[in-house]
Amino acid sequence: MNLSGVGVWSTQLRYGDPAESAEAAAELEELGFGALWIPDVGGALFDAVEHLLAATRRTVVATGILNLWMHTPAEAAASYATLSAAHGDRFLMGIGVSHAPLVDQTEAGRYRRPMAAMETFLDGLDAAEPPVPAGRRVLAALGPKMLRLAGERTRGVHPYLVTPDHTRLAREALGEGPLVLPEQTVILCSGAEEARAIGTDWLRGYLTLPNYANSLLRLGFSPEDLESVSDRLFDALIAWGGRGGGQAQGGRAPRRRGRPRRPPGAHGRSGRLPARAVAPPGRRPGIDVPDVPDSGRPRFRTSPIPDVPGSGRPRASPDVPGRPQAYRVHPGVRGVPGCPGRSRVSGAFPGVRGGPGRRG
Repeated sequence: MNLSGVGVWSTQLRYGDPAESAEAAAELEELGFGALWIPDVGGALFDAVEHLLAATRRTVVATGILNLWMHTPAEAAASYATLSAAHGDRFLMGIGVSHAPLVDQTEAGRYRRPMAAMETFLDGLDAAEPPVPAGRRVLAALGPKMLRLAGERTRGVHPYLVTPDHTRLAREALGEGPLVLPEQTVILCSGAEEARAIGTDWLRGYLTLPNYANSLLRLGFSPEDLESVSDRLFDALIAWGGRGGGQAQGGRAPRRRGRPRRPPGAHGRSGRLPARAVAPPGRRPGIDVPDVPDSGRPRFRTSPIPDVPGSGRPRASPDVPGRPQAYRVHPGVRGVPGCPGRSRVSGAFPGVRGGPGRRG
């Protein structure tokens, strides 16, 4: 499995129209994106993985992440074996414990002892016949205990909603070998006011989840930073700017600390980008970005999709100013794949010390 270059993290590839998702996956592969990451907030996860694998030839498909409370180790291992037999070595199993408010929605008190739950799940993957190899799984790790477990029993980590400082700490904790695959949110916009109009409410929804809030508090942010979604916090988590060739701001992306600028399709000691797109109400999605070489093919347009029940994500609301709308990606209008306003991108920089680029 070649885990280098840039990939795309997309809710729409998982929950959007199947035909459009398949077409988008194939075109993303042609554009040079090395991996496609999809979430797990309910539904037939492994069917979605198979759908994307069948639509592509080389691209890795990764779960970002498989919610361990929704699957048994036996089911996950059997699905891994079936997918690998049919499509080769292209499925990376990202595994996470999710968040208590989301897990307990369906069964109060179900979310307990997450570290023990993860260890038990990994034990089950090891004991399955055939097992899921440690080198074909990564963990959603924010705190030191989960980082340590990932280093001992998986190929690396897939942190979500983290800063470059967290990426540096993760690399220091794991050493040079394991993958560090952090998520990076990007807003393509003309300035700070537009960036905050697009991203503030979206970010506030995540900050209500304890695992993310505690992670950011450990990194030195204050409760007031989280409550107000301060400029300091916003800029540490979201790279914004760059529209029309302008300099990107907010975390100094695209040249963030410890990470070279990597256009889509670039390879090297890095991992993959996951992207999820939103645009402010009333804005026509689809914009040109100089980092995406002209492939001679149509790029992408985006269109609204329904909310995913129980996802804990902000609901799309075209009538409420400043609220993001979720879009799915499909071929058509020129512009970055699924990046009308905000994208979620992530990639790995497994060998770079001092903060292997935020998953780019």
